[in-house]
Amino acid sequence: MTVGRRGHPSRISVGRSWLSTSSETLALLRHLRAFAFGAIILPSAVEKTMGATDAAFAGSIPAIYEQYMGPMFFEPYAEDMAERLRDVRQGRILETAAGTGIVTRALVRSLPPQVEIVATDLNQAMLDLASRRLQAPNVKWQQADAQKLPFEDASFDAIVCQLGVMFFPDKLAAYREALRVLRPGGRFAFSV
Repeated sequence: MTVGRRGHPSRISVGRSWLSTSSETLALLRHLRAFAFGAIILPSAVEKTMGATDAAFAGSIPAIYEQYMGPMFFEPYAEDMAERLRDVRQGRILETAAGTGIVTRALVRSLPPQVEIVATDLNQAMLDLASRRLQAPNVKWQQADAQKLPFEDASFDAIVCQLGVMFFPDKLAAYREALRVLRPGGRFAFSV
């Protein structure tokens, strides 16, 4: 990264590619720094629904997120998450905070096709990109708030959330929802 005056980036280098200093790129950079330094970036007026954070990932952000942050931060952990669920041979898996589908793609590669995956995210733009990257008959993409899931009780065998729970404004509500939609004996695998 090249830093301009007063610490403001003038251009950002990721590998061999250059990003502009558009407001979208700078918003992504804030999130990138948050991951690099273990901080959590949330808007100043976080609501009980996640609509406030959802607004930060619009325009070209999903593509930038997928192209630059995915390989750097998310893909290695996605493979690990999929490996932890490799023994699921049938049933349904719910993914919350699926983003651009990085974990979803890893799950599809490691699980048999009879396992149904419902990949959810609050941000429709992220899901739109995810659905363009992966079309699989056993995957359903659905916009949903992890704090208020639109699913029946005990309807999933496993729930997966990679690097998302730390952004839920009401973590307790999200955990309660996960427990509610999880079948008895199911598991909730998440990473932060």
